[in-house]
Amino acid sequence: MNKVPFQAYAIPFTAAGYQTPGLPPDVKLSHTFVTSPKYDWNCFGQGKPFVSNATLLQSGTGSAYEEWANNIYGPDSGEQFMDQSYPAAGLHVRYDGVCHNAANRVLVLAGADVSDAQGNAIVMLMYGKYGFGIQAYLQAVKDGAHKVNTDANQVVITDDEVNAAITRIVGDHTLESDTLEKELLHSHFEEQLNLQNLTPDEANSVRQVYTAFQAKRDAIFTETQAKDPNDMASFQVQYGKNMKAELLPCLGQMMEALGETKYLAMFQADPQAAVKFLLG
Repeated sequence: MNKVPFQAYAIPFTAAGYQTPGLPPDVKLSHTFVTSPKYDWNCFGQGKPFVSNATLLQSGTGSAYEEWANNIYGPDSGEQFMDQSYPAAGLHVRYDGVCHNAANRVLVLAGADVSDAQGNAIVMLMYGKYGFGIQAYLQAVKDGAHKVNTDANQVVITDDEVNAAITRIVGDHTLESDTLEKELLHSHFEEQLNLQNLTPDEANSVRQVYTAFQAKRDAIFTETQAKDPNDMASFQVQYGKNMKAELLPCLGQMMEALGETKYLAMFQADPQAAVKFLLG
């Protein structure tokens, strides 16, 4: 078994056939998906059949074992799973991640990501790079490699390759840390801040708003989960409803701190449109 090319694509979120009611047509956000020669990891939406309408992301190209990636992604890939009720790479759309996060969970095996996609900063603010449930994701990376080796009855993916993928996910953070997920969320958002031409005062203001928002988001996420851990559909509806009341003022405060021009350059959508993109 050899490594094969992985390619990530982006489609404007308001393109024909992929719309959210009420989202302005000029919003600069994108749906992302990943392909390999064999698989179509459509990440809750359009995928391989729509490549001709999509833009290849330079940040999203590399090579990896496609069976390993598909074990992580799960069985619900391809055009027949576009109604967004199916999980992708362990994520449930607009609850613990969106298409950018699902794509990154596959691409990390190839040392790639969808950072070139429009709307990446707004996804980082809400869900980080890989979405929530990081420990379960890390276990899926290990289990996926183990299944490849078991199915092949030989060592195809070495321990060093598994450890390299995990290191790309967690960076220099401690793997066993109880706060690993929070640490990753903050570090990924810091990466976005570092890409912007912000003054120290602007960066500090945005950082303070973000920290307060994530504390509220974590509390709402935990409270929603505690009500019925087996009712995912109810989770998604209730979580989205509760989070809209927190996300909109958060983005409004960031726009106030940065000014409209810098805010739109960073997040590529006004607060109302960003909320629709992230939470429906």
